[in-house]
Amino acid sequence: MNSELHQQELSVEQVDYGPPGADGVAAETVTVLGPFFGYNVQPHSVAESTSGKRVVTEKLQISGPLLLQAGEGDRIIWQGNKYRIEAKPRHYQSGILDHTEMIVVESKG
Repeated sequence: MNSELHQQELSVEQVDYGPPGADGVAAETVTVLGPFFGYNVQPHSVAESTSGKRVVTEKLQISGPLLLQAGEGDRIIWQGNKYRIEAKPRHYQSGILDHTEMIVVESKG
């Protein structure tokens, strides 16, 4: 996957949640892995909600070399922004063109 389309660099934030603290919120432990190079990042969709508070949700589709370190609920850091991995990343291990595809989401507002 060394084409002109696969030139983006990203990192993975693996997120583990511990037991809830006194405030009822689970403690979060974050491990940053990477950077990883050779990914294609494309727009997937954008949605805007204006009911009460304006929220813009952006989804991106990422594909590139096999990235088994990325799992559901982890975060991707791309161009300084953090995106939550939506659902389970698809890891294809065919032996010919091993790769990972995933959808990530960022909400602002």
